Amino acid sequence: MIFERKDNNHLNKEDTNKVQTYFWTLLKWYWLLVPSIYFLVKLPALLQEIEAGPLSMKEISTVFFQILNYTMAANMFLMAPEELSKKGVADKFLKIALIQQFFVGDLISIILVALAWYQLPKVFVGEVIEQGDKSAQVKPRTNLILVILTTLFSITFAVSRMLSQ
Repeated sequence: MIFERKDNNHLNKEDTNKVQTYFWTLLKWYWLLVPSIYFLVKLPALLQEIEAGPLSMKEISTVFFQILNYTMAANMFLMAPEELSKKGVADKFLKIALIQQFFVGDLISIILVALAWYQLPKVFVGEVIEQGDKSAQVKPRTNLILVILTTLFSITFAVSRMLSQ
């Protein structure tokens, strides 16, 4: 029949044990590629402006926030795959990142962070689609400390930028 209900028992056990991390991966690469493109396009002009005189607060804050995106991407690359769940570090990381990106004012990052958080499984269910190099991963506590420090710096910088305008 045309409207016949399909049986889901044909799925392999391997397929059900993989954590779907599409938005996690998209956010990670967004935070890596956007600053790279920014620096490739804007850096020559910034170097000429530095020679001409001091940079404005807007230019300094933009460079700072691009470097901050590199830091967030690095935290995502260094996070152990076992932590990609709402019980792991990824949950806390994304909640802190949401607050941080709110203060930065990056709407695309806010949406990607929310979608990545929503897509996290409740508990770690097994094999992860992309597994990084085990030697390059840091402990969950270290990762959280790095995220909290970068968030505090970004909030402090965002507030000082607002007060200086």
